[in-house]
Amino acid sequence: MEPQGVLSLLMTVVALAVGTVAHVVAFDARGSATRWFGWSAFGAALFGFANFAIVASKTNPQIVFFAGLAYFGAGLYGFAALVFCSALGARPMTRFELGISSISIALGGVALLPGVAVGPAVLVRESWWGLVYRDAVPTAVANLAGAFAAGTMVLLLLRGVELVRRKRAGGRAIVFSGLACALATANDVAAFANLTRMPYLCDFAFLATMLITGATLARHGVTTAAALELAAARLKAAQAELVHKKQLAALGEMSAVIAHEVRSPVAVIFNVVALLRRDDALHKASTTSLIETLGEEAERLRRLVEELLDFVRPLPLQVGEHSVERLVRSAIAAACVPDANLVEFDAEPKLPPFVGDEQLLHQALVNLVRNAVAPPVTGNRVRVRCSSGADHLHIDVIDSGTGVLPEDRARLFTPFFTTRATGTGLGLAVVKKIAEAHGGAASFEPTPGGGATFRLALPRTAAP
Repeated sequence: MEPQGVLSLLMTVVALAVGTVAHVVAFDARGSATRWFGWSAFGAALFGFANFAIVASKTNPQIVFFAGLAYFGAGLYGFAALVFCSALGARPMTRFELGISSISIALGGVALLPGVAVGPAVLVRESWWGLVYRDAVPTAVANLAGAFAAGTMVLLLLRGVELVRRKRAGGRAIVFSGLACALATANDVAAFANLTRMPYLCDFAFLATMLITGATLARHGVTTAAALELAAARLKAAQAELVHKKQLAALGEMSAVIAHEVRSPVAVIFNVVALLRRDDALHKASTTSLIETLGEEAERLRRLVEELLDFVRPLPLQVGEHSVERLVRSAIAAACVPDANLVEFDAEPKLPPFVGDEQLLHQALVNLVRNAVAPPVTGNRVRVRCSSGADHLHIDVIDSGTGVLPEDRARLFTPFFTTRATGTGLGLAVVKKIAEAHGGAASFEPTPGGGATFRLALPRTAAP
C-alpha cells in the first residue's frame, strides 16, 4: 500500500476510536462539548477513509464517489469542531460562524451527489517525495466547498485564541488544531489547483488534532474527576464534622436543660430532708406537708426522666386496630385535667378504626392535652376533634388560650424548647416523633380568635 494510503487509514482508525470514546464519555457525563468533539472526530474519520479509498480504488467512478465523501467529511469536521469550541467556551456561535460552518457542511452534503462536486475525469498529480495522487476534477461547487471549509478552519483558530485568552481548558489544543487545519486546507487547495507540488497535509492535520485535542480533553477529564473526588471527600468530612457539632450542641443543650430541671427539685428535696432532721422543724410544718412536697418534686424528676427516655429511645410499633374514640377519652382521663368539663370531645359519626400503636398514640394525645390545659388562662376551653380524610385520620387538639408567639412557632417541635417555667421542652418533640413513626405528621396552626391548634395527621394504617 502506498504511504499516503497508510496515513489515511491510520488517521481513520484513530479518529473513529477518539470519536467513539468521546461519545461514550459524553453519554455518561452528559457533556455536550465532548459529544460534539466526537462528531468532529467522526467527520475526520470520514475524510481519512475517503482518502484511503481513493488511493485503493481501481476505477475512476470509485475515485469520484470517494472524493465527494471527503468533501462531506471535511464539512462535518469543521461544523462539529466549531460547535465543540462554543460548548467548551460556554458561548453560543455567532451568526457569521453558524452561517460559514453550515454552508460548509451543506456543500459537503451536496458533494455526495454524483457529478455535482467532481466530474468524471481523473487527473494524476505527482508531488514531492515521489507521491502520486489521482484526483477527480473539481467543479465550481467543489471549489466553493473547499473555500468554506478553509474559512471554517480559520474561525476554529480564532475560537481557540479566544479560549486561550479566557483561560479555558483545551484552548491551546484548539489553537494548534485550528492553525494546523487552516494551513493544511490552504496547502491542499493550492496543491489540488497545481499551484504547488506539496503533498496533501489534511490527513496529518486531522491526525494531530485528534491526538492532541483528545489527550487534552482526557487529561482535563482526569483532573476534573480527581477534583470532584477531592471535593466529595471534603464535603463528606465537612458533613461529618457538622453532624458531630450538631450532636455536641444538642448534647450541651440537653445537659443544660436537664441540669436546670434537676437542680430545683433536688434543692427542694435537700431542704425538706434538712427540715425533717431538725426537731424544731416539726413544730413549724407538718410532716405530711413536707412528704407531699418530696413526692411532688420526685414526680417532676420522674416525668423528666420518662420524657427524656421517650424522646431518645427508638419506637418499634406494636400495630393493632383500635377505636379512636376510646383512645382519645382514655388520653383525656390520663392527662389528669383539673376540671372534667374543661375538655370537650368531638368526633364525626362512624369514625373508622385506627391501625397503629395504641400506647404510642395514647402518649402523644396525653402530651397534647396536657399542653393545651397547662396555661392558667381564665376561660380556656379545650376541644379534641377527630375526623377522617381519604386515607388519613386527623386529631386536632384546640385550645382558646394565649396562643403561640409568631417567633416561637418554628421551634415548637424542637427538643428542649419551652416557654414555661416548669416545662422540659420534650412533650411536643415526642409527639412529632410518634406521628412520624406512624408515617404521619404533627403540625401547628393558630386558632382564629386566639389559642392554638395542634394536629396529628396519621395514615389509616401505620406506615413506619
